[in-house]
Amino acid sequence: MMTPKNYLIGWLISYGCGAALVTAVVGFATGAAAAGTVAGFLIMGGILTAEIFARQNSYETAVKKLNALTQNHDRLLRDVTRTKSDVDTLKDDLARTAHHLKTTPKTETEKSFTRMAARPRMMNTQQQASHESDFSPRSNFRLGRPTLQQNNDEVNPADHFSDAVVEELIRHAVKSDKIEIFAQPIVKLPSRRLVYLELFARIRARAGVYVAAQRYRPLAQQHTLQAEIDHILLQHVLEVLKTNERRGIEVGYFINVTANTLRDSAFLNDAVEFLRTHKHLGHFLVMELQYNDLENMTDNDMAVLNALSRTGYGFSLDNISEATRILDDARITSSFSFAKFNASALLNLSKTLEGEDLISELRRTLHKKNINMVIEKVENEFEVKELLDFNVDYGEGWLFGKPDFEMAWKLRKSA
Repeated sequence: MMTPKNYLIGWLISYGCGAALVTAVVGFATGAAAAGTVAGFLIMGGILTAEIFARQNSYETAVKKLNALTQNHDRLLRDVTRTKSDVDTLKDDLARTAHHLKTTPKTETEKSFTRMAARPRMMNTQQQASHESDFSPRSNFRLGRPTLQQNNDEVNPADHFSDAVVEELIRHAVKSDKIEIFAQPIVKLPSRRLVYLELFARIRARAGVYVAAQRYRPLAQQHTLQAEIDHILLQHVLEVLKTNERRGIEVGYFINVTANTLRDSAFLNDAVEFLRTHKHLGHFLVMELQYNDLENMTDNDMAVLNALSRTGYGFSLDNISEATRILDDARITSSFSFAKFNASALLNLSKTLEGEDLISELRRTLHKKNINMVIEKVENEFEVKELLDFNVDYGEGWLFGKPDFEMAWKLRKSA
């Protein structure tokens, strides 16, 4: 690789040879005095030019160092801010606990401490390994410990934030490049082998509280920020794919995009540039569109989608409210690799003979187009058992794994 220093040395050598040749020609034609004058001007010109090159090189080096320091400062600031937020939350929890202990009758307090003392405080290595395996689907990968997440029946405090608060959180997250990324397993059925992870971009409000996509996405689209969020998510997954290749990990990723994302030049440039040097990794990335978004896409949008599909990326359709809507939809071609259906909706449909026939027809239609059928929001074993009768391809839901923060960053091969 040609460094600025090597370039300067090469230029000085070429310039010196050229100056000597010009001086010799002038001396031969007009005499020594003229040759000396020309040589003097050439030497001065060479020195000035070399000085300009050196100063430019120093300036570029200083800019690179400054950018590196800025990135490190931003990263450190993010960690400090997160730690401070966690400490504040811990203080709040301790204050509430202290208040509870003060207001609780003594007999109840003693019972509470007795129950706490009866709990095991430490797990041995074998118990810990068993505990961790409870959260992982049967696969060749260890998904890491689950982070603290809201239960399906619990209320996420972020759902009650006002639009103004959510908008401010979105702007701050995009400006500071602080989009938090969660991952949820998508498994092959019936083996339940981990094949894909769906990545979700969430906005962090405070420790343990995140604004989910269904809450921030409408506001992000309204203020033209969704494409930037999707771009950040794309950059993350492309880096992860390169890291996985070095480590020998073969797992794909689903990321959510919109029609506006497919019109974003920065997003498309990164996607195309990645395939230029890593075409063999393209099939590990699946871009997921909402079905309603597909209905509003223009011919140009579809042309971009089809072009990305031909170059190697996969596409998926989500939130298909009615199975019958896609049976005759001409836009659903082989450019799509996956179609997602709600598990409970299909189960309700399968309660009648006509519904069973419709699901079977849907399954045949999708397979003719080489589209895999993914059943999402699977929450119990009964749903899996019933839906396997229709030869579904993949499953996703809390039964196989909850959305997890650590999983998105620390996926590794099991020992």
